[in-house]
Amino acid sequence: MKPRTRIQKEVVRLSGGLPDLTGKQAAYAFEHCFKHYAHRTKGGIITCTKCGHRWKSGHPLAETVCGCTCPHCGMELEVLDTRKRLFKDTEYYSVITARKGYQVLRYFMASVTRRVGQPAEYSLIEVVQWWIAPDRPTRLSSRRTGDRPNPARHAV
Repeated sequence: MKPRTRIQKEVVRLSGGLPDLTGKQAAYAFEHCFKHYAHRTKGGIITCTKCGHRWKSGHPLAETVCGCTCPHCGMELEVLDTRKRLFKDTEYYSVITARKGYQVLRYFMASVTRRVGQPAEYSLIEVVQWWIAPDRPTRLSSRRTGDRPNPARHAV
């Protein structure tokens, strides 16, 4: 959409000055938006899909029921007995901020790709901004579906 009214032009101008997500905000999104899995092979080798660490299973039944903890990164994991080696998830994450009399609700699409034996790859793309002010109409600024750039990779 091309901004036409004074308020639309103001929102577009202010949108350019919004700060990027901090490392702590991105880490929180990746930590709490997704389930974390451990992949167990038929031979009892467990692989953490977050950091890629491998170890030998000690108690298969207890790990299946209660989960396990990765000895390398300390993440609580849900154990999966599967031949699947690639796991992809997408969730939405929001941040509330204020800018020049507006309350801005920023929505991000958080994605993770996990390959067994490799560290997880995370990405965040901002998709929607709600601009709310008490004395002005609410405005929505969103990314068109065709405007998806290559997502920035974030290390956690």
